[in-house]
Order: sequence, then C-alpha cells, then structure tokens
Amino acid sequence: MSNLIAKLEATTKGNRELDDEIENAVYGPPTPSGNFGDKKILFYDHRNGASYSISPAYTTSLDAALTLMPEGKFELRGPHKGIPKGPFFIASITPNNAGKGNVGEAGNWVPRMFHAEGATPALAMCSAALKAFQGSAKDL
Repeated sequence: MSNLIAKLEATTKGNRELDDEIENAVYGPPTPSGNFGDKKILFYDHRNGASYSISPAYTTSLDAALTLMPEGKFELRGPHKGIPKGPFFIASITPNNAGKGNVGEAGNWVPRMFHAEGATPALAMCSAALKAFQGSAKDL
C-alpha cells in the first residue's frame, strides 16, 4: 500500500488505473462475475454491499474519495501556492479509532493523525485515507 500512496502523492491528476488500485487495496481483488462479448466484467464487493462494474472515481471525485474516509475528524487545506512544487492540497484525518497517539508538550494525549498531500483535493484525500487504513491495520 505504501507504493500506491507514493504514486498518489506524486501524480498530478487522477486516473482510472489508480482508482482500480485503490479499490483493490482497500476492498480486495475483483471477483469475476461474467463476460460481455470478449470483455470480462469485474464487480467489486464494496463496503456497503453494492457491486460495481468499474471502481468508483476515487482520484477525481470528491464524493467518491469521501467514501474512503474513516469515521472521525477530517480536514482539507489548500491550495498552497508559491512553492517550487506548485499548488497542492493537504488532507488530515484523525479516525475515531486512531489507536495510540502521542503525549503533547502540555502532557495531554494527542491522537494520531494521518496527513497526506496531493495535486488535487481528491488525490490528497485518497492518500490520507490509505495512510489511515494502513496505520489502523498495523494496530491490529
């Protein structure tokens, strides 16, 4: 999943191949369900029980990217301009089940946050969601 996160943070625009990679990383590999002429149709078992013939447009649609977000606090900032990298967005997530955090300077507990950046809001959101997913899996 780390390679996919790196791809999302490095690309300048979303595409269907990245959408498929995200779908496979989060929900597992596709399930063949039949054929349409020469083309094999693949459906995905999505978290809400729906099936799709293609992956949602996670990398280009804010609505689709939001479906990846865990429950908790979410923040999107940007665009940040005037830096060598060009405009970019930052997404931060603090899941409700964030697990172990850190003790802040004042001695209070600070929950773990997952930050990511991307060339578009949807790309930043996808990266942050995958980081949270990956981080939560490490706590299990």
